[in-house]
Order: sequence, then structure tokens, then C-alpha cells
Amino acid sequence: MSVQPLPKTAIEPGTSIGLDQHIVICWRVARAALGEVALAGKSPIVHLEFALSPSLDFAWVLIDPQHEIKHIIEPKADGALIRITGSASSIEIESPHLSAHILMPDQGSPQLVYVRTDIFAQLQIPGGRYEPIGCSIRL
Repeated sequence: MSVQPLPKTAIEPGTSIGLDQHIVICWRVARAALGEVALAGKSPIVHLEFALSPSLDFAWVLIDPQHEIKHIIEPKADGALIRITGSASSIEIESPHLSAHILMPDQGSPQLVYVRTDIFAQLQIPGGRYEPIGCSIRL
């Protein structure tokens, strides 16, 4: 895939999402399915993460969890904004490449209610559905 600029993020006016840590959505993917975008390492299963920072920057990252090798993936840029809306209890992310709804409880871990992405098609990973591992908050 060619390296292209990432879309800019935008917060819907008048909305406070209270994002003070990174939100990460993660999937497990077989290394054999990655083809040309496979990263170095020997782990048969790698992780694909979508990470959203407090400054609302985001990245797609392939990770070999056994060898701690990371590779940033650049999705196709299409000039569209990412829209993030939310409240104290939830966050919604809408972009051309990812839609997600995350519950943010006062105590405990965030709960991924819904996620849909075209990143697997962009990476030419065969198959139809990939279940996410889940969602986490990181410093």
C-alpha cells in the first residue's frame, strides 16, 4: 500500500467526549492471511489495532505480540473527516474506514458495542468477518 496522509479528525460541535487516554480496538489475524503486508516475526497470529489518541490522532498498527514487532499501516486516504461524538458514558467514531460505538463506564473497562471497518479489504485479507478481541484504554 502507498503511504498517504491520514484524514483529519473532527469533533462534532458542542460535544465533550472526555477522552484523556488512548482508545484501542484490536483484532486477531492469521499471519498467513496478511500476504504482502505481513510484518517480520514468526507468531502465527498477529494483532491489528486501531488506536485513537487524546489529541484525536489515529493509527492502524500490525503487531506481532510474541516478538513485540510493530508496523504502521496507512489506509487509503479519501479526504473525509473522522467524526467523533460522545458523552460521559459513550463514544462514537465515524469515518470512511471505521465505525464504532464504545460504552465508557465510570468504573471498569470500556465495552465495544459495535465496530465495522473496511481495513481488511484494503489489506486484501481474505474472508468476510473478523471478530475484534475488544477495546481497551491505555496511557
